[in-house]
Amino acid sequence: MKRKKWFSITGLFFVILLTACDNNAQQKTNTGQPIINFVTKEFDFGIINEGEKVQYKFKFVNSGNGDLVIRSAEASCGCTVPKFSDKPIRPGEEGEIEVEFNSEGKPGAAAKTITVRSNTNPEVTTLTIKGEVIPKAKK
Repeated sequence: MKRKKWFSITGLFFVILLTACDNNAQQKTNTGQPIINFVTKEFDFGIINEGEKVQYKFKFVNSGNGDLVIRSAEASCGCTVPKFSDKPIRPGEEGEIEVEFNSEGKPGAAAKTITVRSNTNPEVTTLTIKGEVIPKAKK
């Protein structure tokens, strides 16, 4: 009789232990994933004169449950410069990537991309600025 009781108590202990370990594993895999949600991923600056600079702030929210970190933001052209903070954005907080486009020497249709890398899944988000640059009058 004592043997059955010992096996029952031991079995119950292992069931509790395994359940607790499984719950901890689930909590670790379900937390810590940031999600980057941009208000818009494209900005049309319209028509500008060659030589003008256009700035736009791409705003986003971390709607995940882990800190979001922007690792890099690279433009497709040297005429476009992105700026961002490397400080973590906590869940529910907002952030922004400011982009400046210099139209000097870029007459005609313009479409520039900004590749944003972060600790989200997927890791890469592409932003676009576009518009029309009116060429300078020839002298």
